[in-house]
Amino acid sequence: AITDLETHPNGSIYILGRSTPERKGSAVGLMYRIFTSGPVPKVAVTSPSNGARLTTGQPGVGTVDVPVTITASDSNGGLSLVEVLLGNNVVGSCTGSPCTVVVPGLGRGTYTFRARAVNVLGNSKTSEAVTVTVDGPDAIITTPSVGSNFRAGTAFAFSGQATNADGSPLSSANAFMWLIYLNHGTHRHLEGIYAGVTSGTFTLSSNAETDPDISVGIELTVTDAFGVSATTSRTVTPIKPTLTLATTPVAGLEVKVDSAFWVSPYGFESVAGVTRTIGAPLKQNLASNGHWYAFQSWSDGGAYQHTITTPVTDTTYTAVFRDATGTGTGLYGEYFPNTSLTGLACETNEGINQDWGTGTPPCGALPADGFSVRWSGKLQPYFTEDHTFYVEADGGVRLWVNNVLIIDSWAESSAERTSSILSLNGGSLYNIKLEYQDTTGVARARLYWATSGVLKEIIPTSQLQPSKVITSPPP
Repeated sequence: AITDLETHPNGSIYILGRSTPERKGSAVGLMYRIFTSGPVPKVAVTSPSNGARLTTGQPGVGTVDVPVTITASDSNGGLSLVEVLLGNNVVGSCTGSPCTVVVPGLGRGTYTFRARAVNVLGNSKTSEAVTVTVDGPDAIITTPSVGSNFRAGTAFAFSGQATNADGSPLSSANAFMWLIYLNHGTHRHLEGIYAGVTSGTFTLSSNAETDPDISVGIELTVTDAFGVSATTSRTVTPIKPTLTLATTPVAGLEVKVDSAFWVSPYGFESVAGVTRTIGAPLKQNLASNGHWYAFQSWSDGGAYQHTITTPVTDTTYTAVFRDATGTGTGLYGEYFPNTSLTGLACETNEGINQDWGTGTPPCGALPADGFSVRWSGKLQPYFTEDHTFYVEADGGVRLWVNNVLIIDSWAESSAERTSSILSLNGGSLYNIKLEYQDTTGVARARLYWATSGVLKEIIPTSQLQPSKVITSPPP
């Protein structure tokens, strides 16, 4: 049963009572406490007012000290602490009310203040937010306009204007500072500083960067008489056409952009006005058909490797090649049953890549030893360059090119014979004749050539044309 009830100044309620025993004996006294968290304080930021706009008001000083005044009260027990919050950070405190905390060194920007009061019971309350703006000058870039493009190597203009915190013009050129950056991927390079001018021109070098992932950043900072600054920026993007390198008469040949080789046709983005180097090998072999190709010209008239200035529109540059691989079927071969090159036994069209061993050439009635062969016709070089000829033979050989005897070794020998160097023009036709005799033992004859661009190889039949076309196979 309840025997008493008391109220404490802190708001707690104490209840006294006595229990009724279930069995005979003494009753048990009881006390209960009913309590609440107690009252919370009241708190508010009374100055500056919400939405207030402040200026530094101190010439040469770019910041302002902001006094924040707080009122707080508590209905029971009193206050123990009052704090000032800038954002979520405590920047000052006091114990009385009202009280003022000075927040120093605030530059141009918008700030949020709150106050928090704590009473002696430990209960706290945070006030509504007060937003304050510290005003300063305003910077405006007028040119280039938003969305403008640039071309490397060509100047573009920049200009700007500014106002003071009160909206009046900030017209002194000394208040202006321009920084020009080349933005490249995730980093940037400072390209120019222009101080004390309200306008100017800037030219990005044509050799600045070949990567198309670039832009120009323009940054304007203005500073008023109080030392308060404002900065604004603008990004200008480049004109980026697609350039294509093609080859004719076939695709798939190599082309070169700057230092890298690619297979044609090859397309890539490039910044307008940027200098690029395009090129093509003077000679190359196409794996898909085995043909050799000799560079002739570029469609823009440039040398095999030359620089271009990237145009503003999509453009194709075509490298013209000559198919250096001929259509020949070999030389005219005459086989004789003796070593005097008389008494024709049979004739055929073939290349000079013969190895008969100790047997008999499959051409008419020839002996295994003591026969001779004469091959004749036209030779078509791939390219214009110096040529060296080699004859690998068991027997005697004589070789004429362009009616000049360049190998004269008629005695029986198994050693390789080498000619002097001959300068020949690619695509031209030259008289060629090779005479061979076998007197005894192994018989073979192979004709090679080599140049600065072609490793030593047996002269392909495609580069040999017969002096006489044989339509029937040898007997």
